[in-house]
This record gives sequence, structure tokens and C-alpha cells, in this order.
Amino acid sequence: MEVSEIYEPLEDSDLMKEMVFRHAKGNVLDMGTGSGIQALAAFTKRNVNKIVGVDISRKALNECKKQNKRITWIQSNLFNKLGKKYYKFFDTIIFNPPYLPKKSKIRMPTIEGGERGYEIILEFLKSAKDYLKPDGIILLLFSSLSKPDVILDFADKEFYKYKLLRIKSLFFEELFVYKLEKADIFNELEKKGVKNIKFFAKGWRGMIHSGRLKSKKVAIKTKRKYSEAKNAIKKETKWLKIVNKHKIGPEFLFADKGFLVYKFIEGKTFRDWMEKAPKTKLKKVILNIFDQCFKLDQLKINKEEMHRPLTNVLIKKDAVPVLIDFERTYKTKKPHNVTQFCQFLINRMTLFRKKKFTFTRDKIIKVAVNYKQDKEYFPKIKQLIK
Repeated sequence: MEVSEIYEPLEDSDLMKEMVFRHAKGNVLDMGTGSGIQALAAFTKRNVNKIVGVDISRKALNECKKQNKRITWIQSNLFNKLGKKYYKFFDTIIFNPPYLPKKSKIRMPTIEGGERGYEIILEFLKSAKDYLKPDGIILLLFSSLSKPDVILDFADKEFYKYKLLRIKSLFFEELFVYKLEKADIFNELEKKGVKNIKFFAKGWRGMIHSGRLKSKKVAIKTKRKYSEAKNAIKKETKWLKIVNKHKIGPEFLFADKGFLVYKFIEGKTFRDWMEKAPKTKLKKVILNIFDQCFKLDQLKINKEEMHRPLTNVLIKKDAVPVLIDFERTYKTKKPHNVTQFCQFLINRMTLFRKKKFTFTRDKIIKVAVNYKQDKEYFPKIKQLIK
């Protein structure tokens, strides 16, 4: 954020001021205070204690100090200068940010929030949870011009729950005020000692966050908000506990309603890793995956998706594959993990020829068919991988 002039209150300021009168409580942070209008509004409320106003502009803060010396005014680029003193300190954080997309080469920092209009809001949301009490709230205003879907999707990823408080229609845009709170899952994870929680990746059914639990880096898996995969986390928790006994899958740590936590796997997806892997290491990984598939077949457990293990197998630095994503796993008399992985080899035959493997499509099909009839054929499958 560049040094800004003072933002003169307009319709958005009046709308936010109304929300501050209704919802602000306890210790209040007015982020990007500008003229100080929201901090000063909060100051008039009986249920408000300490107020901190933050802005990047020294000029703006000097003007604010003239209006009220009992409010703490801090010059900072978002949360950069607040420090640990204010960690989990605020009951209410107010943010009426610059939210319009940049239109010219010279940025107007009091109204433009970045190239697309939402960049400053996303940066704010990354850090705001650290300064909010477990039951604290954020009052956030943005415009229909700043891509609300992107902002709300990002809020989901950052473990916020949110509620629309007000909409105000103007000539060329709509203004939205949302109340955001820490998601219950986030508060529960913090209670269990998980810290430094950050979004890592998302799949079709779930989202992965990373975090720290004492000395361990952990992965936190949750169901995506609109996923129809009911009980997916509960189901995966069950199967991880079972397959871990056979040294399969990531190391399960604990689970609760809506999430599971396991040891983070430092590595690459099979898809990204195998393209550059030398033949010797690729052979080692393929054989290891076959061994894990065979063990699952022996246990009468079907993992599913072994015919396309590109993203649900991670390869660690020592070329050890770890099978992940067990939410579709089920018990069956006729599991097909090994034969599914045979299908994967057939589908990727071009790559394996390039790596100078000698097995052929017909040979893989033949041993896979025989294996279906008699599991004693499994060693013959492994013998082909050369």
C-alpha cells in the first residue's frame, strides 16, 4: 500500500458507521481508519472498551489525533506494526477498505484495492484472525465491483464463517457489509494446540490446510463447503486408523467434528514427480505402490482411484510414495487396487516407454487378468516392472 491522502467519508462510510453502532463491542480495531469516522463512532458506545485506529498515512493519523487523544492511533500497513501485544486482543475489527479495481497507471490508494480491487481485502483476511478473540467479529465492507465471490471463497479457505448484514444499492454498484467470525473448526484446532494455520490446497471434495502442532508440521483436512460428500471426514478418519496399522497412508493424529489432522507429507504429487524422475527411482516407487495396493487387496479394502493416482499419491524426497485421500474407501470381497494400478500403467504407456521400461500393454493385461483369478500371480506383476 502506498502512502495515502485522507479518505473523505462517503456513502460507504455512512453504511459502515451504522453497522458499527449496531455491532461493535469490547476492544475495537479500526483498520484503515482514514478520517477516523468508524473509530470515533465506536468511541461513543458504552459497551466498547479500548479503541485502536490504524492507517498507513501519517497525515491521516495526525488529523485523527486532533479529534480524540484517548483513542490509540498507530501508523501501520495493515497489521505489520501491531505486534504480539494485540494478538487475540480485539472483540471487533472494522475494515472499510479501498475496494475498487485499479483503472490507471497511477494508483489512487484511498479507493483502489489493487489490480482487481480485492487484493488488500485478501491480505487483510490472512492476518486478521491472529488479532481477533475466539468469539470476536469482523465488520467488512466491499463492493459488487470487487468480485464478492472471490472474497467469500477466500474467507472460506481462511476458516471464516460469514453473514451478510446489509446491502446498499448505488447508481453503479452495490455495497455489502459482512460480519465475519472465526469458524468453529479454527477455534477448535487452536484449543487443541494447532498454530500457524494456513490454506494449502483444495480438491473436489476437501480442503487442506497446514499448521504446527508442537514440533510437527501437520495437515488439516476439511470438507469443502458445497461438497455433497456427506460424512467424508468421518469416513476417512475411520480408514486412516485402519490402514496406518499396516504402514499405509499419512500418519493420523486426531480428528473432531468436521476435520481430521495428520502429519504433513513433504513431497510432490505423483504426477509432478514422475515426469522428471529417473527410471531407477520411478521403478522403486511403482513397486512400492504395488506392494501397498496388494496389502489393501489382502485386507479386502478398496481405496478407489488407483487407476488415476496422479494427485492422491505423494512422493517424499527419499522416493517413498504415500497414499492419501481415503474418503471413498470401502470394504469388499473383491478389491481391485492392484488391477486399477495396472490400468494406470497401461494408460501412461507412452511415458514409461520414454523412460525405457520394457513392459508392454499386453503383458500387463495378461498378468492383471490372471491376478484377478489368483492372487498368487502378484509377484509376476512386479517382475514385469523393469
